Amino acid sequence: MLAALTLFDINEDTLYWLRTRQELALGYMRSIRAQLDKLGRKVELGGIPRTATFSSLTGQNYQHMTLLFDYIFPKHYFWHRGFDGMYGTVARWVRKLAEWNHSLTERDCFSVIKSLFGLQLPNVQSLMDMELGFSEEFFEKIVFNETRRALDAIDDYNKVIAWVSTGRSPYAGDAMTARDLHGILTASRKAGLQRFLFHPDPDLGASEWRVISGFCGNVWEQSRNGYWPPDSKKPDEFNR
Repeated sequence: MLAALTLFDINEDTLYWLRTRQELALGYMRSIRAQLDKLGRKVELGGIPRTATFSSLTGQNYQHMTLLFDYIFPKHYFWHRGFDGMYGTVARWVRKLAEWNHSLTERDCFSVIKSLFGLQLPNVQSLMDMELGFSEEFFEKIVFNETRRALDAIDDYNKVIAWVSTGRSPYAGDAMTARDLHGILTASRKAGLQRFLFHPDPDLGASEWRVISGFCGNVWEQSRNGYWPPDSKKPDEFNR
């Protein structure tokens, strides 16, 4: 942390800005909670902060939010490009740092990201590496740690429901595969996550539903006359 403060020449004005950003966000959350508490019945409230690595920069304090919300939905968003995804966010920072500092190489920019966010993506040393998808280490280390950090900060497993998505609409990110979805859910479960919500694009595909159903009880088995997710066509539609 001290290295990052020195690297970015952060002074008391910057720290005040970060603090004010957080207080404004929390003030807005408190006002919503206060209004709902005036109703004649209990209304449950959920908050959807960015993943733990970026939450402090965006003014979303997990520990404070847990006092205001009945549920916290950490954004398990890891796709490339678009917005809100971890890969896409890191890539934009790398490009912007290179634009501001022409003497820095891509590898240098990734080192700055590590100093700023404490984040080092496994097997990623360049922007081209990010085009090659997600390694197994990414899920085992990054997704696991992001999940663990959220659970530890909120300190109530019943409140934590990961908001899982794999890019595409409405985030404009590169689509992640069924393997990636399986990696996210597997690592999250190992970290202690008990519940998740999947945000499809806008409908489930067959491979996504097969992965998700496998985590939720009975694995879906495709059949010509059985249920099919709305984003996939039944086999007989190709045999007319």
